[in-house]
Amino acid sequence: MAVRDTILQIIKQRYPSHKMRIEQLYEQDEEFKSLCDDYISCLNFVKKIRERSEESKKTIEDYESIIRDLEKEIFELIYH
Repeated sequence: MAVRDTILQIIKQRYPSHKMRIEQLYEQDEEFKSLCDDYISCLNFVKKIRERSEESKKTIEDYESIIRDLEKEIFELIYH
């Protein structure tokens, strides 16, 4: 699917009762097209940030688990 089609599909999903007007504006109005392009860019950026955040959360949890394991091992060596 072409980028243009993807953009229009997303905008139309957001404003379903205005599909024809969206197509018309996107083809004829550079300001509208630019706004739509910016909107998609922002959506994509937020999606990336959320994905990274989830990855970071998992990484942090993994390291916290390793830290707890290491603390136990250190404790055992100190007190045995």
